[in-house]
Amino acid sequence: MSKEEIDIDAEMTVGELKQRFRKTFPFLDIELYRRGSLLIGPYDTVKLSTYAISDVKAEFKIDPSLTIVQLASLLERHFGLSTKIYRKIGDSLVETSFTSAWSLYYQNVKGGELYRDFAAK
Repeated sequence: MSKEEIDIDAEMTVGELKQRFRKTFPFLDIELYRRGSLLIGPYDTVKLSTYAISDVKAEFKIDPSLTIVQLASLLERHFGLSTKIYRKIGDSLVETSFTSAWSLYYQNVKGGELYRDFAAK
């Protein structure tokens, strides 16, 4: 399992953020929302700077040791984006709200275990 960090800056697009997240955490999925609307399709080409809360240059890292709560807080504070993280279980996605205190790394490990368990059946 990957323990690499994802560098986030305001020039990154929504699509790039989602793509890098999914590459780093292959058994997790991320959805981003702005004012209750899911950012998909044409929003994937929009730079995060479009949503920036202030003029302060937003840069941070998504580290595998971050919890879901911490990641959601960073994206909300810097870009005003709400976040939902899902764990892959077989061909399904399950929201991680009950395990939001777990690190992204641990969430991904558990997702991998469940994925393999379901694939073996």
